[in-house]
Amino acid sequence: MEGIPENMTPKYKEMAIRLLTRQLWTEHATMDIFGRAIGLAPTWKDEIRTSRFTKEEGTHTRICADVLEALGVDVDESLRIRGESDAYFDIKTGGMTSWVEVTAFNMIGDRAGSRQITAYENNSLPAWGSKLTGLLEEEAGHQAYGDAMAVKLCN
Repeated sequence: MEGIPENMTPKYKEMAIRLLTRQLWTEHATMDIFGRAIGLAPTWKDEIRTSRFTKEEGTHTRICADVLEALGVDVDESLRIRGESDAYFDIKTGGMTSWVEVTAFNMIGDRAGSRQITAYENNSLPAWGSKLTGLLEEEAGHQAYGDAMAVKLCN
């Protein structure tokens, strides 16, 4: 894969795998949760937007997975180790049951995700760093929607 340095030290590779694994786990769990949240949306427009977010989180998952596989990681095994998406985010067993819960998850999760990913900008692993601009733009859109929905629900 382009952007993986040939002279990567074992320590650097271990750190990159650790950081990208956490990102993979988060993106994949969010994709799963948003996918199940589509049916909780109050309007068809919210259903469409939640569907789009699900697809975008899938793209983020693929980006992380591609780099991890290039680093020699078995992504399917890694996701098995992570466990269930709801448990990963400490969401009650059975998942979210209301649009208010989805909105809170969206608003808080994407705000935290944007901060985390921003910390990776301009990093020294081109295979990952070169993908962050588009990913951050999508996360900003998710965050703005979560904020807007929270205001709407509070009013």
